[in-house]
Amino acid sequence: MDKRNLKRLVTLLSVPLVCSLPINVTASDKIIWGGYFSAGVGKTNKEDTSYNTPVGGTDFDDSVSFEPLTRIGLQGIIPIDDNMRGTFQITGRNDSVTSTSSTNGKKFNAEFEWANITYDVSDELSLQAGKFVLPVYYYSDFYNVGLAYDWVAPPAEVYVAPSATEGVLARYSTYVGDYELTAQAWSSAYTGVGIQERDVLGMALSFGKEELLFRFMTLEGELKFNAAGDYTDFQYTAFALVSEIGNFRFVSELATADVDNNTDARDSWYASVAYRLGKFTPVLTYSTNEDNPFLSSQSPSYFYAKEAYTYGLSYELSIQSKLKLEYKDIKMDDESENASHNLISASIDTVF
Repeated sequence: MDKRNLKRLVTLLSVPLVCSLPINVTASDKIIWGGYFSAGVGKTNKEDTSYNTPVGGTDFDDSVSFEPLTRIGLQGIIPIDDNMRGTFQITGRNDSVTSTSSTNGKKFNAEFEWANITYDVSDELSLQAGKFVLPVYYYSDFYNVGLAYDWVAPPAEVYVAPSATEGVLARYSTYVGDYELTAQAWSSAYTGVGIQERDVLGMALSFGKEELLFRFMTLEGELKFNAAGDYTDFQYTAFALVSEIGNFRFVSELATADVDNNTDARDSWYASVAYRLGKFTPVLTYSTNEDNPFLSSQSPSYFYAKEAYTYGLSYELSIQSKLKLEYKDIKMDDESENASHNLISASIDTVF
């Protein structure tokens, strides 16, 4: 997707939003609606193998499944006055972790993924409070919106952080010549299924333009992986390099997780190249993550060491929809007969 359409998606679909506004909005008596929908299918080629996706609540396995990629998001902006607005996103996906359905423990759940109030101090500075997007990665603001990228889903070897968090965030954006400079700083806490984070402080900086952009993010705080466990200090750092020249696009991200009670930091990274040929965009991606004994013991499907070669093809059905096909060659860092397996998947992604 070219830079102009990507910025349009960010503006329309990724403005994080509000939680406790009254239903009868009086400032403008209207809500600005937008949203996205993705439907996908996939399977691995061997029994007793699986692969997680950062956009879904379930993993792929050796049976044909629509659950990991299928999701819908409904987003609204509620103008309050000239400087303040509430925003929210309701996301629906199949989540086996939190479901109590009698059908294999799975059902389609909808929840407020984001909900916050934004106050524009000036044209350059804004403040947010509530539940907002956690700006860890380059695609964090819109990684659920499949139209924003040419993969079926972002690389799971890198994209492991929660998508949203609760707290306060300040954002400053300006131009230095032809280059855009954006700085974000936040304080937050997070409670999810099997993981809790507290006293988190983070910052992110990006600098560049369409041809070349650099991004840096760092956060630190305390986490634990179960209610009975103890909190431990952690630090997470991520770098991104993005270049788009003509029809060529290159994206690479590196992330490092450092947990205080383990001496081995966990590095993960990917590099992806794409070239647009009319309505078709072939994509080649290499992604990998190292093992960290502590993290792997807490959540094996997300943190176990593996690498993947991904061969994809995206076709632009219209300016608001894409069809994607993808073949992933996965190699786990163990000696089992299923250490190497494949994942075949496809998706249709739209915005409305």
